[in-house]
Amino acid sequence: SADGSVYLFPVLKPDEKPCLPGQAGTHSGDLSFRVLELACSIIDAIPDAISSVALVTAPLSKEFVIRSGQSDFSGHTGYLARRFNRNVLMLMHGQGFSVIPLTEHVALADVPSHLRAVLGRSDLPALLVDLARRAVFSGKEIALCGLNPHCGEGGLIGNEEQEILMPFIAKVREAGVSIKGPLPADTLFMESVRKQFRLILSCYHDQGLIPFKALEGEQGINVTIGLPFLRTSPDHGTAYGLAGKEIADSTSMRRALEAAVSSELSH
Repeated sequence: SADGSVYLFPVLKPDEKPCLPGQAGTHSGDLSFRVLELACSIIDAIPDAISSVALVTAPLSKEFVIRSGQSDFSGHTGYLARRFNRNVLMLMHGQGFSVIPLTEHVALADVPSHLRAVLGRSDLPALLVDLARRAVFSGKEIALCGLNPHCGEGGLIGNEEQEILMPFIAKVREAGVSIKGPLPADTLFMESVRKQFRLILSCYHDQGLIPFKALEGEQGINVTIGLPFLRTSPDHGTAYGLAGKEIADSTSMRRALEAAVSSELSH
């Protein structure tokens, strides 16, 4: 807590046994969710110092959290947003560049409507202002991918650039953030273009995360932007098949821990 006191909370009930490595089930899903609840309860107990708190989460199985009884669980990010009543963004943060997918786990056919809703959020420019002020992004321009191939070729193969993206860019610039785009995604991630930017906004999940994971590999981490504290995690899943074999690569988890205690992403 803020006064230096340490509080210990039991996670296992007296009649429970620890889970076995690599064996997922409703019991492990329930424990994973209870640990997340516990972490948030600890954070709630230190409101006066919440801005100096960092939360590092490990991968969990959304399937088995849901099967354990949490039917509305959508993942760490959604839970934390609801728990702390904040609008958030998912930042995939790497050592060379970072990506924010403006729409996440939605069907490709639904991306334009979801993108219109996300970019219409009144809080989004302020979230980008906050992000642009953090040490690692300060003084650097942001890039925005076009939605359509070649940014729609002036409307010949899609008009979302003119109707959705350009008005959003104007709002972000009005808020004081330097942003360039829309830019064709097929060339934006080439090294000669990508190195001009530190942060790239992609219109949909795979547009940004495929090049991010291909180029950053195990160096990437997941960061939740918009919470009153810093939250980081590895950018990979549970990898149950590797559990207990001592062959898993811990790089991303180490990076998540390092980012949590460094000043690169601090408010």
